[in-house]
Amino acid sequence: DVSRVVSGSLDGTVKMWEIDEESSPKKVLPGVERHKEAITCVAVSPDNRIVASSSFDHTVLLRDTTTGEVVSSLGYKTVEANQDKYVFGYHTSPVYCVVFSP
Repeated sequence: DVSRVVSGSLDGTVKMWEIDEESSPKKVLPGVERHKEAITCVAVSPDNRIVASSSFDHTVLLRDTTTGEVVSSLGYKTVEANQDKYVFGYHTSPVYCVVFSP
C-alpha cells in the first residue's frame, strides 16, 4: 500500500513523496517551476490529479501530479502601457490557503 505526501517550502518548491512501509520515501513530483516566494499551503485535488500551491508571491499554481508541470496559475501581474500601470490577476496580496471542493 502506497501513500503520498505533498510538501511546500520556504524556497518556493513543491515536492510530492511516495511513502510505503517497505522502503524509504521517494520523490515523485519532478516539476521545476517554483513560486518566487515561500509557499503558504498545498492541497491535492479529490481525484489526485492536481496539486495546488499558494504563496506569499500572490499566486496559486496548479500542477499535474504525474508530470509536475504547471497547468494553470492564478496570479498578480502588472502591465505597463504608456506609463500607466494596469493590474491583472486575482490576488493583490499573499495567498495563505488553497482548498479543493469535493
